[in-house]
Amino acid sequence: MYYYKLFSIENLFFYWHKLKSGKSHKKDFLIFESNLEENIFDLYSDLQNKIYIHGEYKEFFIFDKKKRTINKANVKDRLVNLIIYNYLLKLFKSRFVRDTYSSLKNRGADKALGKLKYYINLEQVQNPNKNIYVFKFDIQKYFKNIDHNKLFLLIEQKVKDRDILDLIEKIIASYDESKNKGIPLGNVTSQVFANIYLYYFDLWVIKDQGFYKYIRYNDDFIFVTYKYDNALKSVERIRSFLENKFDLFMPLEKIKIYKTYNRVYFLGKYIKNNKLLLTKKVAVKFLKKADKNNFYSYTGIASHLNDDNLLKSSIIAKILLYYEIYG
Repeated sequence: MYYYKLFSIENLFFYWHKLKSGKSHKKDFLIFESNLEENIFDLYSDLQNKIYIHGEYKEFFIFDKKKRTINKANVKDRLVNLIIYNYLLKLFKSRFVRDTYSSLKNRGADKALGKLKYYINLEQVQNPNKNIYVFKFDIQKYFKNIDHNKLFLLIEQKVKDRDILDLIEKIIASYDESKNKGIPLGNVTSQVFANIYLYYFDLWVIKDQGFYKYIRYNDDFIFVTYKYDNALKSVERIRSFLENKFDLFMPLEKIKIYKTYNRVYFLGKYIKNNKLLLTKKVAVKFLKKADKNNFYSYTGIASHLNDDNLLKSSIIAKILLYYEIYG
């Protein structure tokens, strides 16, 4: 059975080195590594004898666009999660639509924004005398509302090893927001779970609803079209499909419609006239990270955004002048 190969002692050590990369200085990793062989062999024994139990999570908060709750597993559980993440990613990646961009190698937010620019340009070229629209959707509390049973059924369609399935079920059940729902922000497996949960939805939007210029990044998705009336009719179908099939909700205020000759907002940036612009909030955060030693690196990055407002702002000018005078 593949389970035993997946959790061989060699594989545990191999993924340990991947897991600790960039984290060796952290206290929990230092403690685990201080008795590494015993910890790895104890985990190996639990997994081989199928008595492994996923531990509890440590909760903390980060403040991005809003306050977010992060649930961090202990080092042992993070190692198991990393192995399962890589296993599932290899199985499912070919099933994901080409324009799913979150938590996938060689994709990410920048690639999603680049593809959005491309789709806007393409739609304008294909329909030169039409108004082009971008419909943007944001699922409410996506990670908190992922249904455990529905997620497991999707995984079960592809994973045939019963022991691996049992372990995945333990990982899913290790976090329960309410009534068998929710996956934790902080678990690496949650990244692949989030993509698996909506890959049928992605296909439905593209093939059934006919929106081929479609992009999804986690709970944010977007499509480009000149068929305004048709797209407007699809909004309620999309909301109903998400609710009935996936127990996910999308309030009307989470749906935005942009004309492409105005600014289109997506993933913290604006697109206008084929230029990528930072929002004011992101620009301020961006500037705060720039200090005397790295400021020119940051302005170099900004130049790739085609953001004249950012590059030519009085704030930039004043900071540059300060560094020139006071060094």
